[in-house]
Amino acid sequence: MDEELFHRHSGGAANRADGDDIQLDADAPKAIFEPSTGGSATEAIVSLVAQENGCAPLELDPLYDAVDPEALDSICTATPDSSLRLSFDYAGYTVLVDASGIVQLVPADD
Repeated sequence: MDEELFHRHSGGAANRADGDDIQLDADAPKAIFEPSTGGSATEAIVSLVAQENGCAPLELDPLYDAVDPEALDSICTATPDSSLRLSFDYAGYTVLVDASGIVQLVPADD
């Protein structure tokens, strides 16, 4: 997983618009969720970001300011075995989501 590239998607303000690829860092924070058994990508994202920021999840800005949480969870649940990958900025990170069940954080470019 750490050697794969995540493609940044353009189109929305929450998505990276420069079209570059992101190479993952083996040391970057990551979380696993199980989409095939109802695991939630959004819960994994919020928990991981809160952990990295040393705060409670409710202290973070709402995730829906960056991405539609219901749509994200639906996509990951509907396509758990796909090679679908997406990214968006949230709380100072570029959040990388692999529909197979991996979330990874990369510090967002300033």
